[in-house]
Amino acid sequence: AIIEIYFIRTGAGAYPGVIHSLSLWGGTPYQWPLYEGFIMGWTLMTFAALRYYRDDKGNSFAERGVEKLAISKKAKTSVRLLSIIGITHTIYLVLYFLPWNLFAMHIDTHTPMPSYMRHEICGTGTEYACPSKYVPLQTKTSIPIAPDDPRLPTEVLENQDGPPYSMFAPQ
Repeated sequence: AIIEIYFIRTGAGAYPGVIHSLSLWGGTPYQWPLYEGFIMGWTLMTFAALRYYRDDKGNSFAERGVEKLAISKKAKTSVRLLSIIGITHTIYLVLYFLPWNLFAMHIDTHTPMPSYMRHEICGTGTEYACPSKYVPLQTKTSIPIAPDDPRLPTEVLENQDGPPYSMFAPQ
């Protein structure tokens, strides 16, 4: 968490959308969701447990039973590798991506991002306005809102080129 907050505070990364009440510095370019720390903590703890808890033959939960297979030593090594890859992907999917997306469906704070962080996904020069409390996230069935749409409030129109401040300037 400390390293990630450091990268966010220096402008090297950002969370454009978070749940404001569950975040530090919500509504600023430095917003950091507290649930990120818990989700990643559980995920990494499970990876560590997979590595730490081994049977008497040194096999992890995913590798158990490989020695019973009637295949060559090289093939057993390949099966072990594939089982570890499979279990780590499953852990990451179940303990990180699914919970993260459950939180992401309820984000309520979109902060204006500098152009180098938007990667031409939204804002001036694209066909989509950057999300805000007035601009919902675009879906396949929604009507796109352009960054220069006259129906948008002035504060949203001004932020389509990025924030009116530098990420590195003191706030």
